[in-house]
This record gives sequence, structure tokens and C-alpha cells, in this order.
Amino acid sequence: MIGALVVVLISMGPTLFGMMEDGGEPKPDQILALLLPLGLMFVVLFPLAVLFGWMVFLAIPRAMLGGVPGFTALRESLGAIGANIGAFIINFLCWIALMMVMLLPMMLVTMVFAAVFSGNGTMQMLSQMIVSALFGAVYAVAYTASMYQAWLEIYAPESDAADLAASVAVEV
Repeated sequence: MIGALVVVLISMGPTLFGMMEDGGEPKPDQILALLLPLGLMFVVLFPLAVLFGWMVFLAIPRAMLGGVPGFTALRESLGAIGANIGAFIINFLCWIALMMVMLLPMMLVTMVFAAVFSGNGTMQMLSQMIVSALFGAVYAVAYTASMYQAWLEIYAPESDAADLAASVAVEV
């Protein structure tokens, strides 16, 4: 977090300080000068953050369950991502789509709570935090299960993966 703040201050610092010195409302060219470096940083840093997230999600079970040293597990996870990049990109796009689908009910529930607590800003904020935490928890659990399944398909021996899948299978 601190590293991201330092990067933002280095890239946008002169523009921010110039806007503060001028005072008043920012001009459109000042806003563009501020947002362009931020957008470029997002284009570069977001894919790196996703890649590191995938590496960590694959390396942790590899280190814990496979007994592989941490940095070796990270190196192996990077190789596994490179070998399966198409599957990871499709996975990423599906999770983005799921996030967009989950946003609609989350916003509807949040709007209902906002209407119920229309006179109380504290309760509105608290209900919004609770709804966000609940929807975020559902998303995080599903994402973690998906990445664990990816780990099983990449690293687990066939017999162990089949035994584990059978042990956690739910009959309908």
C-alpha cells in the first residue's frame, strides 16, 4: 500500500502540487494531466497485480501441502501460469464477469438499506459496509476454491486429486 502511494506521488506529484498552488477549481487540462499518468499506471500495474495474485494462490498450497520451499513454489507457480496462460486469462475474464453480475444485487440490497435508513447516515454507511463484506466474502470463497482447483489440476498427482475430489464431492 505504501509502495503504491509512493508511485502515485512520484508520478503525479508535480501535477498535484501545481493544482494546489493555483487554488480554485481545476482546469480540464489539469485534470487530464492528473488522470493520464494514473490510467497508464493502472494499465501497467493491474496485470502485474493479477499475475502476483495467481502466483501466490498457486504457491501457498504448493508450499504447504507439497512441502516445497516458498521461493521455489513461487518460481514453479510462475512457470505453471506461463504454461497455462490461456486458461488463466479465461478464468480472469469469468471472474470479472461474475463480479459485474454480483454488483447488481449488491447495489439493490444497498439501495434498500439506504431507503430504510434514509435519515441516519451512520446506519446507511454501516449497512453498506456489511453488505459489501458479505458479497465480498462470497466472492473471495468462490475465487479461492477456483484457484485451489487450479492448483489441484496443475500440481496434485492424479490419484491424490481424484481422492480429494471424491472426499469433498457433494451429492445432490
